[in-house]
Amino acid sequence: MIVREVVLAGDADDIRSVVALAVRRVPEGERAAWSSQVAGVANKRTRVQTASPGPRAGDAAPRPTGRWIALVAGVAASFAGATVLLPPRNEGNQDPALAMAVAVPAMVVGAAVLLALAFVTVPSAMRRNATALACAIIAAVAAIAGAVFALLRRDILMGAAGAPAYVLWWAAAAAVLVASVALAVRVISAPAGPTDRRADRPDDAARDVAVSADRAASRFAYGTDERRAWSAVMARDGASVDDAVRTQAERLGPFAYVAWAAYGGHVDARTVDELIRRG
Repeated sequence: MIVREVVLAGDADDIRSVVALAVRRVPEGERAAWSSQVAGVANKRTRVQTASPGPRAGDAAPRPTGRWIALVAGVAASFAGATVLLPPRNEGNQDPALAMAVAVPAMVVGAAVLLALAFVTVPSAMRRNATALACAIIAAVAAIAGAVFALLRRDILMGAAGAPAYVLWWAAAAAVLVASVALAVRVISAPAGPTDRRADRPDDAARDVAVSADRAASRFAYGTDERRAWSAVMARDGASVDDAVRTQAERLGPFAYVAWAAYGGHVDARTVDELIRRG
């Protein structure tokens, strides 16, 4: 559905001056209902602005959190520390000593990072997050696969790097597995993070405000007689406002002008009510 939206031209003082003139055109018997309707537009706009504030100048673009970066780094290190031990298609093409020289420090780094993440607070962005869960599963599967081949190639790897390095790799792989499982459990079981209110279809709320403003703008007919009377008011009492403001006000008519002033935040509910009662 196409929703009409009118943005008023001119500065705040000129707009308020026109509003003060426009409210006097509201029929006497309709003023209470009209005030309530226009005030409703202003109140809805305030709620939308409060719930979904727009980006401010100078705001930085969202960046990945440190824990997301750490998670990816930990998984990558664990994956490298495991897969480098997989035997090549041609056994003679791999240097076991070089493989262990890469596998041990990589697995130790991965274990250290994942253990740290497993025992700190899970940030809201990771709670019940499929990507975080997948990362933990990848690290666990890599550790298990690496352990299988480390066991099958035990003699070759121990002969190339020595027993201490081999045992250290196993200890790090076990730590990666434990940390990955713990992290996966925490990601799944952690309470969902706070919902970003801007994700709750802010366009729907903004559209509702525009619909309400359009309805209020169309409440009274802006026929030939009213056009003539309103033009006379603007010529007599609105001569001080900017030409663009006066032209727009005459085109919209007094009732629509007030409604769109409330929609644009130029007047709040209390001001509209006071102007109508004074008028």
